[in-house]
Amino acid sequence: MRAALFIPCFITVLSLFLSVSPGAAVPASAIYVSDFQHLDEAVRALSGSPKGGTVILKAGRYLGTQTLLLNRTLGKAQPGSNGTINVWAEPGKAVVLDFSALRDVDNASGQGITITGDEYHLKGLTVEKAGHFGIHVRGSRNIIENCVTRYNGNTGLQIGLLSGATNSGYLASDNSILNCDSYRNFDPYAIRSDTGKPAPGNDADGFGCRSNPGPGNRFEG
Repeated sequence: MRAALFIPCFITVLSLFLSVSPGAAVPASAIYVSDFQHLDEAVRALSGSPKGGTVILKAGRYLGTQTLLLNRTLGKAQPGSNGTINVWAEPGKAVVLDFSALRDVDNASGQGITITGDEYHLKGLTVEKAGHFGIHVRGSRNIIENCVTRYNGNTGLQIGLLSGATNSGYLASDNSILNCDSYRNFDPYAIRSDTGKPAPGNDADGFGCRSNPGPGNRFEG
């Protein structure tokens, strides 16, 4: 039996073991990539396309030297007018995005994947060793499916805005996290807000939905 959990605020979850949804066919027009540079180029090329597209990551380890930014912004939902941008692991293959190069960057510049845009679908990716969030979802109507976030320096997967940002009402909204795991995320630079003293590990969690998110976000399984 499947259940939907609607999350208006912050949560901590070590791991969700959920059923796998049926796989979608890979479009014939898909762009195949095998390294981080070509991945970055492919998502940049699609960022201006309202019709969407698909990027398929071949098996392997992708060494990220900067945040992977997914920034196609569509604004409020307009049903049927836009196509999803898919960023998928090749079916049945192991794909790891390794952000070790950002491990000591304890701010937004150290994030692994930042989604400021709308209607992206990530599937089958492992995101690890970023200095900040593994995946930060600030846009709307995005789907993160069958992904793993681990060994990151802050929350593995977070929905919400940057600290102090205001929400117009439809930012960071209606996102779906499906069948994902998040574990062993640890912030070595955390500082206690009440004492100002170092508190390693005090500011990293599995999943979070906080910092002024919009409505309709869910973790489902």
